[in-house]
Amino acid sequence: MEKKKNVTSKIKVEIVLSLLRGEDIELISRKYGVTLSDINHWRDQFIESSIEGF
Repeated sequence: MEKKKNVTSKIKVEIVLSLLRGEDIELISRKYGVTLSDINHWRDQFIESSIEGF
């Protein structure tokens, strides 16, 4: 089983901001090596709590 990549809060913010700027979610996923599910989860956290959500 593959170990899940540890993503810092700073990287999560970069990912979410890229998504909110309209970048393609699949390209972001490949660029950072994270799942679409993770990106969507982080986006929801960010919208609910801003940077404090991470």
